[in-house]
Amino acid sequence: MVRRTTWILLGVLALAAIGYAVWRPTGTPSSGVEPTTTAENLWILNADQLEIVRLVDQTDGGLLVVQRDPQSGWRMLAPRIGEADAGRIELAVAWLLAPAIRESLENPGDLASFGLDPPQAEVTVILRDGSSRSLDVGRLDPTGSVYYVRLPESSMVAMVSRYGVDDLLGLIEDPPYLPETPTPEGLPSETGMP
Repeated sequence: MVRRTTWILLGVLALAAIGYAVWRPTGTPSSGVEPTTTAENLWILNADQLEIVRLVDQTDGGLLVVQRDPQSGWRMLAPRIGEADAGRIELAVAWLLAPAIRESLENPGDLASFGLDPPQAEVTVILRDGSSRSLDVGRLDPTGSVYYVRLPESSMVAMVSRYGVDDLLGLIEDPPYLPETPTPEGLPSETGMP
């Protein structure tokens, strides 16, 4: 025989489940547009095509610019010029070579509800041939798993993986400079001066 407290707990759980189903937010802002699932990419690039990656955080004005030199590798140009941690940059840029679209919204209406008017961040890739690709980054969706993004020349709003975008934008917050290696005392520095 089931105890009375068990029946009470089951009733409370049932009410909580019903309450959650009624209350929970939907996956996209209420634009009246149904998302389309797609297996496309915003673009597809080869790593050797990249020359400059520019990231701008519109919310706080943060800026990061890195340049790839075929002989010396990645170099920091902003926020200040310096040697770059190529491993961190390559990891973040790997997603940028072929940003996969999880879902898309054609003609979504008010871009402000997606954090795209104005965008919260801008990503620009300049290629060796002089052409470029740009991407406006909006806010996270209510589930926290995808960012709303938009190509500046497109009316479509795409949803892309949070993790690739977080890796890129994380470079603005913590620029990938190579750590300075201190010269041990008593040894000449690289300039030859003690």
